[in-house]
Amino acid sequence: MGAANGTGLRPAPVAAANQAPGTLGSVTSSRRSYLWLVVIALALTGFSMRTAVTSIGPVLAELQRVFGMSSTVSGMLTTLPVLYFAVFGSVVPWLAARTGTRRLLVVALATMTVGLVARAAVASLTGFFVLSLLALSGGAVANIVLPALIKEEFPERIGQLTALYTSMLAIGMTAGAGLTVPIGSLAPGGDTWRAGLAFWAVFSVVAIMPWLPTLRHDGAHRDAGPSMLSVAGSRTAWLVTLFFGLQAFQAYIAIGWFAKLLNSHGVSATMAGAMIAVFAAVAIPVYLVSAALPQRWHRPTIVVMLIAYIVAYVGLLAAPVRGAWLWMVLVGIGGGEFPLALVMIGLRSRDPRTTSALSAFVQSAGYLIGALGPLLFGVLEQASRAWTMSMLTLIVVTVLDALFGWLAASDRIVDDELARPVAATAAAAAAETTRPSA
Repeated sequence: MGAANGTGLRPAPVAAANQAPGTLGSVTSSRRSYLWLVVIALALTGFSMRTAVTSIGPVLAELQRVFGMSSTVSGMLTTLPVLYFAVFGSVVPWLAARTGTRRLLVVALATMTVGLVARAAVASLTGFFVLSLLALSGGAVANIVLPALIKEEFPERIGQLTALYTSMLAIGMTAGAGLTVPIGSLAPGGDTWRAGLAFWAVFSVVAIMPWLPTLRHDGAHRDAGPSMLSVAGSRTAWLVTLFFGLQAFQAYIAIGWFAKLLNSHGVSATMAGAMIAVFAAVAIPVYLVSAALPQRWHRPTIVVMLIAYIVAYVGLLAAPVRGAWLWMVLVGIGGGEFPLALVMIGLRSRDPRTTSALSAFVQSAGYLIGALGPLLFGVLEQASRAWTMSMLTLIVVTVLDALFGWLAASDRIVDDELARPVAATAAAAAAETTRPSA
């Protein structure tokens, strides 16, 4: 059968002559069926990746009441996903290499399902925190392995498949934020927030189903390829990381602080929440378009997003109420940097094992950078007792983010910058796959 590579991904079956891997036409019917299963699995997994995160915000007041949480503890709960993605993401390539990517995804989604249901039923704050970590498992694993899986199975369609799962991720985020309370209200009893949180387990169960028939494509690894730490020796890896990290820095500030900023200028809490939902909703088509763009359009797109962000931030300083709806739309447009950064992980690496290591490095370090955003923004606001210093700092970060994105959009390949030649190990793995079975 041939060896699997170090990400737990078994090399795709040898295609017929002139047949590009990752295409859905001109392939055997079994191969076509398999690829469509992967496409469906990507979409359903994408939808579930952030529901455990965004379903918390709408019921946070209820959680504070039930568990007696202070504002500080509540802040820890909302920061928990970012830190968990950063820390746990660093070990995902190691786990995937030993269990197989698809098996790891199935286990993670099953763990996510248990966490979503159990945390909705728990009676203690400690239990809620611990079970929230389980609920975040599916998203943490998918963050790292999906770029490598797309690189392995769809090397000619990296942008389109990244656009698919990130746009589904945006839909899931919006649904988690907007539907948790209405769905919970349909349940009998007083603690309707519990039903609202548990409901999202339905989708993680559904996401498991199309992965199950694909498990036969997993196998034991022979060569683990580059490690996450070895990728740190690549200049291009750092550029992609800084681009990803500074876009996350901005995104988590927008999610965590912009409602309060608008509220402080007289916008009601309800209206401010609706405005935040606007930029989340705008992200859905923006994700779909930005990830699917040809590589030659990446740099112009980064410039457009830079302009959108800066106009929005200056607008929030100069006319926070009068132009609020427009500013939120522009923030949603600027958020298209997220899928663009994920696409770069696949485009800036050649071997899927490098893609896996690069994905872990970019997202682990990047989410740590992102976690600093809301903290720094709050410190500056408290120190100056105004929003000017915080917003000016955000503008500077935006310019730096665009600069790193521009540099990361070059034609450099991380594999070529690593001390250990990945191409040699890739050639050995390819030779093994064509060796006749004993």
